Amino acid sequence: MVDTDAILIHQLKQAISETVSEFMANPVDFLYESDIQSLLFVKLRQEMREIRYKSEAKEVELLFKSVRSINPVKTEYPLIPSGLNGRFDVAVLSEKHDPAFRIWKQFCRIGIELKLWQSDGTGVSRFDDFERLQSYRRVCNDNRRRFTGIAMIFVHPGAEQWIKDVSGGVESEVSFPCDDVVFQVVDSSFPRWYEVRR
Repeated sequence: MVDTDAILIHQLKQAISETVSEFMANPVDFLYESDIQSLLFVKLRQEMREIRYKSEAKEVELLFKSVRSINPVKTEYPLIPSGLNGRFDVAVLSEKHDPAFRIWKQFCRIGIELKLWQSDGTGVSRFDDFERLQSYRRVCNDNRRRFTGIAMIFVHPGAEQWIKDVSGGVESEVSFPCDDVVFQVVDSSFPRWYEVRR
């Protein structure tokens, strides 16, 4: 029997690892968070190019005629139907679509939140996205759905001075859980990539 979750998490790990490697090798290529978001989207879409989910979402046949399947990788996908505000920077839709909701309001299987901290202090702020990912996971669990959330801070050289303000935990090796939320830091100064246990 094929473990689709294991395959999905492996593809996620591959796409993120490639994105992190490119950032560490050339951090100046990434001047804005959207640069990282775009690269990660392309890498993840490439990894998951063979995946297409059949959609029974509300009105999909009426709105899109004969289109019945969808690639699950999306950007700026809303946190609906959870009732939470905001959007995921990068998301992978759940394979199990809810026919009660439209295609752009489905549950996400994976949600990724990104931040870029620049050496002049641009982007440095409290990282509330981690808590939002945890809240979304609780909603998914209440609906008997798995959810993997990854909160990532990419740090330009010179911005590492602010890391201590958000760490608040123990550093460990990065993980890619099947049903949990993790907080990762990509520090191009040293370079190093680690997870913060909160």
